[in-house]
Amino acid sequence: MTNMQSRLGDLPVESLIGTILALAIVGLCIAVGVHKYWNWRFKKPGSTAVNFTKRKPTLFDVREFLTKNDKVKAVKVYRQIFKVDQKEAQKAVDELQKNMHQQG
Repeated sequence: MTNMQSRLGDLPVESLIGTILALAIVGLCIAVGVHKYWNWRFKKPGSTAVNFTKRKPTLFDVREFLTKNDKVKAVKVYRQIFKVDQKEAQKAVDELQKNMHQQG
């Protein structure tokens, strides 16, 4: 232990700071990588929700996405509102879109 301490004492402060900084950067990169992998690997099926930060989504939002021809987001919002599976949401959004076109 004393041999290692004497070796560290002989190193210039700049190289110690550089080594510590390099290790911190490597550790941060590993932590970010593990976090990204964890989110990708264990993502829940319904977690691709569209963000509504100030309010809860409504059926009006689904209709708005349909008028913008963004059916994917309309289905996601529908699933988020009614907590249904993909197939049921797709069917309901198709019906809603069909009714919207009939109304003009």
